[in-house]
Amino acid sequence: HGGLFTFTPEGCPTWLGSLDKSCSREVVDAAFKVASAVATAGVGEKQAAKGFALVLGCGQQLSATDSVDSIGCLPTLQKYLRQGVRIQDVAGDLGVQRYVYPDFTSERALMIDWGSGQILGCHHAVGSSLRHWSSQGDQTHASISSVAQSERSFVIICSEDSCSIEGRAHGAFSVFPPGSREALDVPVKCPSIGDAASFGE
Repeated sequence: HGGLFTFTPEGCPTWLGSLDKSCSREVVDAAFKVASAVATAGVGEKQAAKGFALVLGCGQQLSATDSVDSIGCLPTLQKYLRQGVRIQDVAGDLGVQRYVYPDFTSERALMIDWGSGQILGCHHAVGSSLRHWSSQGDQTHASISSVAQSERSFVIICSEDSCSIEGRAHGAFSVFPPGSREALDVPVKCPSIGDAASFGE
């Protein structure tokens, strides 16, 4: 996995690997920034996240209800419908964070258009059983791996065990780049802040 990711001076993971031509690197980096912040500092009111997943993909396929074209259909009632909330906005706006962060306590997956960064909604099926995410062989792994292998998504999973409110790293994200069969472990935060060397070797 050499050279697939590195860290910003603040300790946030940054993806260096290849991406689909329709996938914005800005969106992927914003997703990692939000995931790292939530995993290490919680969602506010001294509350840690409960385990979460960020599923980035083509907006049309993420939203599709057709079983052939869809990555996973969204529930009909969505608070993000027509709101235009982007993951980039979550990364830098406290007001947007207050709106989005509660969804990191529901053990669900945030579905994000990987071209624009727009949050399309929460999907209960893909994000189920995240609390005990630990092995490469459970049902959630099979579901996410199936999605990632389609080469239509970039998935970041954080187990509840890797979530804290202390501002320090407690484990790693399970990351499924497009087309991957197994997860890549990416530390939720660089253990040595300021060390921007490449990892994943």
